[in-house]
Formats: sequence, C-alpha cells, structure tokens
Amino acid sequence: MAKKRNKKKRILVLAIALFFTTVLFATSSYAWFTANKQVKVERLQVRVEAQNGIQISTDAVNWKSLIQKSDIFGATTRYGNAVNQIPTTMEPVSTAGTIDSTGKLEMYYGTVLNNATGDPVLKAQKDTEVVTTANDQKGKFIAFDLFFKVTTDSPLYLTANSGVTPVLPEGVLESTGIENAARIAFVNLGNAESSTAVATLQAMGTHENDERSLFLWEPNAYSHTGAAIQHAYATYNITTEDDDVNEIAYQGVKAAIPAATPVPVQTDFSAGHRGYLELITVVDPDTNEESQVPKYGQYFDDIVPDLYTAKGFSTNTGLFELEPGVTKYRIYMWIEGQDVDCENDASGATINFDLEIRTDAENVEQQNP
Repeated sequence: MAKKRNKKKRILVLAIALFFTTVLFATSSYAWFTANKQVKVERLQVRVEAQNGIQISTDAVNWKSLIQKSDIFGATTRYGNAVNQIPTTMEPVSTAGTIDSTGKLEMYYGTVLNNATGDPVLKAQKDTEVVTTANDQKGKFIAFDLFFKVTTDSPLYLTANSGVTPVLPEGVLESTGIENAARIAFVNLGNAESSTAVATLQAMGTHENDERSLFLWEPNAYSHTGAAIQHAYATYNITTEDDDVNEIAYQGVKAAIPAATPVPVQTDFSAGHRGYLELITVVDPDTNEESQVPKYGQYFDDIVPDLYTAKGFSTNTGLFELEPGVTKYRIYMWIEGQDVDCENDASGATINFDLEIRTDAENVEQQNP
C-alpha cells in the first residue's frame, strides 16, 4: 500500500491528544514467547483536548474540553463502575478481538514453559484490567473509559501527530522496534441522548447493549527491524522487509491455553498457517480428501485491524463517526504478543503512545482499502 505524504491543513475542530509518555522496556527481558518481557512506564502523561462544542468526560458528570491523567485516575470518585488501568509496568498480551459481557476486550497473557524434552511451549491465561490509582498502578496494558458528547453526526480522523514512536536515549541512533508491535483499540459501549441519566450512561456496555463494536488500529504496520524480519521468517515462514507495503496477518489468542496442553512455540507454517499452532491431518468424510488444520485452533483466531498506518504517516486518516448525544468508548493500548515484531531483540526501548483526533475532513486519507 503506497503511503501519501501530503501536508495536512491544520484546521482543528476536535483534537484529542492522549500522550502516553516514556514506556521503558527492561533491557534484560525478551518477547513473551521465549521469556517474559516487562515494560516500565514512567512520567506517563495523558492529555485530552476538545474544541468547537464537543465535550469529553471520564465520568459522564464533569464535561470538559481538556482532560489529563488525574481526571482518569479520579473518575472512580463519581463513576463507581470505572475500571481505568494505567500501569507502571506493561507486558505483551494478545487478543482475538472478543468483547466479553461487561464490554471489556478479552486479553490473554502468555508465559513460556519447558516441556519434558526441554523445548519451549506457550501457555496463556486471561488478564482482565483492574482499577489503578496514582499510588497503585497495576496491569499489563492500558485501558480507560471516555464519554463523548456531540450534537450532530461527527466523523473522526487521526492526525499525523498520532502514532506509537520510540524515544531514543542520547547517543542511540536506532530503535529496538518494539513500537512496531503496538496496537490501539476503541470499543464502542453505546450511545444515548444527552438528557439520559448519568447512572444509565455510566452503565452502558453491559450485556444488554447490542450496539457494541470494536475498532482496531495497528500503527507502524509496515515497519520492521532486521531482527523482526528474521523472526517473521524463522517462526512464521513469512517473508517481509522494512517499510514493506503489505500488512502481516496474525492470529490473536482467544482462549486460555492450559499448562497441561501447551502450544509449541515455534513451528514451520509453510502451508500458510499462522500462529503457534500444531497442524494435524483430517479427512473429509464426504470427499475423502485430506487437509491440514490447526490442532490448537480453539486457542487462536484470525484478527484483522480496521486501520493500518505507516510509521510517520502525514495525511489525516478516517476513524469512525460519533452519533449525536453521548457515546461511551473504552480505549485500549498494548503490545501485541502475536506480532512478529514482538521478539527477543526488541527489548530495551522507550516508546510513546500518542493519539490526536479531529472532526474535519480536510486532506483526509483512509489508509485501509
């Protein structure tokens, strides 16, 4: 996919800037398929700005044009069901995009074990976000609720200030590339009229809500380090290169992988199968034709992002549309453990999550076909 480099006009109607600053990966850690990677988050900053009548809230009570980290932490004082997680330590997790009955994106945390013959195998367990505070910042990924209030249909667009970027220490010229494994997701938990009771707005997203939907964004979809390119070929039998124009398909973890039946970590998938799956031969009873299928397919599923962007994209990019009234979104930011860029050499980095959104369609490019 070709990247366009048109200079955008800065006519800002809505700007939402979520700056997750200085995400520091421990230098002695590795990707979760071969060991346990840990990520330290320091000097984390959150800034949410809205203009031209669009209002934002962390609790559906106090509506502002500017929200910061303290507002997200403080939401629980007025929004008892808030589960906002901003950790001091991040580790790679994986999801197949399933949303549970409470409106949360199902995440799975993988650990690596050695089997009886000493070969590495993967197990995974569900990891659900918990409430964090300024003094107790637990969790492996970022998750928080935001409420948006608009009076008319309002399409949203990413600006070029959005993305996941490395922060290089003085004297360091190249990133380790872990930013290329990042994901950002928006879970729509429902829309209601602005006059709706606060308690009803806050409760949106339970199993009664049929309007829930997921919008998944993969920043830096076409950038890969040399180590990641080797990892893609050796582990997935995928040939790629840095600044490629093709997205790399992957399978997210969709169910817990028990320790009693761990999935092999590395397998040759020359037939086109992806993920850490053992293939078995099955016979079609009607045609007697043989085919290979994943033995552990119940643990993985294909997941296709709704939006891919190139590193350093410069053209405003379409997201989705806000309906009139109040819309509740749950936002997730994480390192995807099933990404080929989440590999051994991608440790020891500092990255920023930046999100800025506007409503005008000036100079807009939808990155996905």
